[in-house]
Amino acid sequence: MGTIYKIFYVLTIMIVSTITAILGLAYGFQVEKPIERIDCPQVVTLPMLSSPRQSPLIEIEIGGKKYHFALDTGATGGRMSQEIVDQMGLKPIGVVQAGDPSGKNTREVSIYRIPQIKVGGATLFGVVMHAENGIEPKGSHASFDGVIGYALFKDVLLTLDYPHKQVILNPQGMSSDQLKRSMPYKTEHGIPLLEIRVGSVKVNGHVDSGSDGGLSIPMKYKDQIHMDGEPRKVGRARTLFNTFDIFLAKVKDPISLGGQKMPIDQVEMHDLFPFGNIGGRLLHKFTVSIDQKKKRILFESPS
Repeated sequence: MGTIYKIFYVLTIMIVSTITAILGLAYGFQVEKPIERIDCPQVVTLPMLSSPRQSPLIEIEIGGKKYHFALDTGATGGRMSQEIVDQMGLKPIGVVQAGDPSGKNTREVSIYRIPQIKVGGATLFGVVMHAENGIEPKGSHASFDGVIGYALFKDVLLTLDYPHKQVILNPQGMSSDQLKRSMPYKTEHGIPLLEIRVGSVKVNGHVDSGSDGGLSIPMKYKDQIHMDGEPRKVGRARTLFNTFDIFLAKVKDPISLGGQKMPIDQVEMHDLFPFGNIGGRLLHKFTVSIDQKKKRILFESPS
């Protein structure tokens, strides 16, 4: 039934701040129907809750209780805490092989189907998730109760309005004006994929609101980029299964996503995975709208 992985890393910038990050949740975690249906009769606006993470944090309701979930465009179904599984009395509906793309130290995890999740005025029916408590201790400032994947909102326009700190669900989809200004995207294992260009380098990258990183590419492209100095190690990353180093490089080349120029001059590099990652620290500069029916994505800068 596929492979799932979850990446955490501790990234120290200029030795003054340390953050915990997630780069993706559900690489290849796919079932035929991660959700049975969504009922969203009108536009729903949800506040982004305060969090030290870059992930949009929203309040949802399961079984009459309210929880804080990170909204992750790098996930299809998502994850929930074991506490929710126990409280709901959920029984596994299947098992998937869990790991990261390195293929090392994989393990099996159970998946569950949640009858209903209320997200503001919208209701998600029959949502498939796996159980994982996450890396942060329960009750800590950086912890949350689970992760809800963007694919669960496949029938509505999902907008992450970072400048105004809100998440918007619109059952009408993109307007004609938004469609004209948007760009097409592909999917890999159900996750939105855009071409990253750094000078002459081209590499596909996951659009990953669940990541606290910026824009990352594999280290193998280092010699093809015009840089201001050598990449410097800024932290050590870890998945649930492996660890690796993160490097930061200031580049002289223009950087773009899907042909749209990005207002940055730095990229992160690693040597574990063959793809790039478009993380929360870059996404926070925009209002990001994703229309999954039309496979279009729109990055809007604050006016």
